[in-house]
Amino acid sequence: MVLSKSLGMHISQMRTSYHMVMKEVYNGKRPIVHFILGKKKGYERLVHLEEIKRCIGAGQEDFTLMWENGQIWKEKKVEERLCRVTSQVKNKLILADTCIPGLKLEITPVFQSQLSGHAL
Repeated sequence: MVLSKSLGMHISQMRTSYHMVMKEVYNGKRPIVHFILGKKKGYERLVHLEEIKRCIGAGQEDFTLMWENGQIWKEKKVEERLCRVTSQVKNKLILADTCIPGLKLEITPVFQSQLSGHAL
């Protein structure tokens, strides 16, 4: 439980470490998402992006479009595997709710266009 209370601090430290270590090659680039939060417990909770692509049988372009426009959540297999969380948009970031009351995680969206029409 102590670890989960400091989750926000750990994520902040990972973000800072990434920028410090990668500053020579950073050049405005962001890390690539390889794993997504799933519904299972432990390490099985991390679902590899390729597994989701295989579930829906879509190519890279189709997958990207489905992810960007939210159509991915209409796929039954995806809905069964991934954990959907609630959040709010503030200062061009997504503040995702956690299971810890009062703790919200700052998340940078993969596509900034996902924030259009929301409170910035």
